[in-house]
Amino acid sequence: RQARAGCEALIAGAALLLLAPFQIRYGVELRPYACLQFATLAAAWAAFDTRAAPKWRILILAVAAAVGLYSHYLAAVAILALGCARLLTPFGGRLAIWKVVAAGTLGVALFLPWVLEVESWILSDPGVLTRDESQDEPDGRKAETVERPTRGFAHHRDDLVALPARTFAPGGSSLGSPGRELVFAGLGLVVLAIIGGILPAIFRRDRHAGAALWGPLVMGLIAIAITAVLCVRIWERLPIQYFATGAFFWAPLAAIAVHGYAPGRARLIAALVVALGALLGGTGEALGEPREDLEAATLVAVDLAARENAHLTAILRQPGHYSNTEVYRVYAPAAPRIEPESVPRDDRKVVVLTRSTPLETLELPVELVGAIEDGRVIASRRDFSGGVSVYLFEPRP
Repeated sequence: RQARAGCEALIAGAALLLLAPFQIRYGVELRPYACLQFATLAAAWAAFDTRAAPKWRILILAVAAAVGLYSHYLAAVAILALGCARLLTPFGGRLAIWKVVAAGTLGVALFLPWVLEVESWILSDPGVLTRDESQDEPDGRKAETVERPTRGFAHHRDDLVALPARTFAPGGSSLGSPGRELVFAGLGLVVLAIIGGILPAIFRRDRHAGAALWGPLVMGLIAIAITAVLCVRIWERLPIQYFATGAFFWAPLAAIAVHGYAPGRARLIAALVVALGALLGGTGEALGEPREDLEAATLVAVDLAARENAHLTAILRQPGHYSNTEVYRVYAPAAPRIEPESVPRDDRKVVVLTRSTPLETLELPVELVGAIEDGRVIASRRDFSGGVSVYLFEPRP
């Protein structure tokens, strides 16, 4: 009976980890976040699974922490969330707290050579993590930090309410048909299956689920909460990819909910409903038209520059301390190459491809900004899609 219950939980959890839209999107786009989530899951397994020998679990946890940090600095949030979950989950089989701390410390130590040799700016200028580094001067001088009032959680209320759904389907309503409909149908099936089983599982304090499921669930929810606070209080935006630190919570949540159903047919049907929901959502993510078609927008920009005999550049830094070229390679690897770093100082027109639509938010060269403010250059926007714009800057006749 326990083996069958474990099989049903495996169906539900594995389907959400393999097929949910979040996994599909970041498995092919912004892949460091997929690697971050993999490392986070490995760390959760090492801390809460009861079957492997403790010495191997310590080693895996340390390596997972290091791999996560090499993937993204937000892995620190996942490590913190893991420690909190270890303290809060009252189940046997967990690693001793000192072993968790020791493994996390070893993982951080394995990451230090990279910080010291490659990313030394973390030590010399840690403010870059909270400052708008895109405003730094071209010669490397740091922009002055401008104090601005924090808008707080009330300003992001709608985004926060939608956050759980977006950790399942990050594209959401921005996908075109038929993807949008499939994603919403898949999310609906998963939510219905979870609602039907999670309350009985909680009331029964389902010990069969154990630390191997409750631990990662608590860890994921804590990671999402910490990430949300950081996003609102520091960056004042909620990039959904940052929540790879805890988006996996859907898998243990669904597995625990499956345990809440009566053994036998009801439990198997619940697991299959979750799997079907994940399949529909992942299919919708794959079939739906993305909100940002950067490759097609690049072709438009290249054609416009050729027709106007204009310089061509791209402003795609994300975040600002990485070069345009690296981000361009991620977003449009098959598109024609664009010179990304500067615009020559002459009287030719300039075409700019950007993922930021308002003119005042563009990281334009200082000379071009001055010419626009003086009225010597006219700026016109050629909208391409919801998240991509092509600008044409031309001298005033």
